[in-house]
Amino acid sequence: MASISFNDWKQQTTYVGKGSYEGTMEEAVLHFFYDGISKMINQLGYKWNTNEPHVASKFVQLCYMIYTTKDHTQKYSLKGPEPKHRNFKEDYDVFDFLLDTFTFNDFLEEWNHCPVVGTAFDYLFKDFCYNWIDVTAGQPAAMTQKILDADDEENSEEEVATTEVLTRRNWSLY
Repeated sequence: MASISFNDWKQQTTYVGKGSYEGTMEEAVLHFFYDGISKMINQLGYKWNTNEPHVASKFVQLCYMIYTTKDHTQKYSLKGPEPKHRNFKEDYDVFDFLLDTFTFNDFLEEWNHCPVVGTAFDYLFKDFCYNWIDVTAGQPAAMTQKILDADDEENSEEEVATTEVLTRRNWSLY
């Protein structure tokens, strides 16, 4: 497959939606983003950490990279950028709990008519979402905060217990 420029790729003719009308690849990808990805993120209780059109433009770029790499899966692998937020382990755990593999695969199955869905790189869509969500807002942030608070409380109890043991050890007569 010959390489194709980003602008030529965006202007390629394809079906938008479930074959309802012909449009450009960019229109198909934006339809997938706004009516699929973004709605799913909002349903999970998240919002984007920057304005939605900016995230959409980054999503189009990701889809271009996937499209131009998909035939070379033996030679190349794609890795997304670092998250645009604090990236605590607990943040990802909550995100992964809310968007588990089965839920995500069901979502992709609903969108298999989209020309960028169905490659070996579909996992990058989930990574992309995690990288661009605001982990400090909404119900998921409250879930993460409860986990962090519980960890802090557990650590405080451990510190008290350790201090008591050390104090007894220092003052005990053998």
